[in-house]
Amino acid sequence: MKLYQLSLKEEQELETFLKENLNKGYIKPSKSSMASPFFFVAKKDGKLCFC
Repeated sequence: MKLYQLSLKEEQELETFLKENLNKGYIKPSKSSMASPFFFVAKKDGKLCFC
């Protein structure tokens, strides 16, 4: 699988998403060497949606 770098805006959105969802207990830290791909989709208002 080819890896792509995140833009500064995408990195900030990812950091915000992770912090919020870790605090809410929706996700938890993992020590696994495996990972799942993700991507951002631009909303009509210009914000990014994490998919």
